[in-house]
Amino acid sequence: MVETERVRIGISWEHDLVFKLDFGKIKVPDLRIDETNKDEDEMVGVTPARLLASAVAGCLSSSLLFCISKRNVQVDEFSAEAEAVIGRDQEGRLRVLEIVVTLAPKTASPEATKRLVECKKMFEKFCTVTESVRKGIKVTVNVA
Repeated sequence: MVETERVRIGISWEHDLVFKLDFGKIKVPDLRIDETNKDEDEMVGVTPARLLASAVAGCLSSSLLFCISKRNVQVDEFSAEAEAVIGRDQEGRLRVLEIVVTLAPKTASPEATKRLVECKKMFEKFCTVTESVRKGIKVTVNVA
């Protein structure tokens, strides 16, 4: 039997196309979604496409670092970057067409470098968000 977990996110409208996110009991600084299509300097939050790209990059980063730690590899530095490629589909609607993620673990140990190669072959399979996005996620919409 497949085990499931439900994660709930609350969203409340503030103004225009700006929404405040509520993660429930998880205490995080206020985070807002801003789809007002203003200049980036004027935005008060991030777009859903940026959140999606950051979720994929965050999951991949966690998965790779977990794999590395299981192989007793000392990482000196780690950074990641995600780029959401947004364009129009065949019907002319804006869509996230691709998410490009670059992960950059740094280590000075030659032995650690060999172990990193092992992780490169498998860590993506264990990333919940990335594999879900790749395969497509069933979305059920209810308008109350």
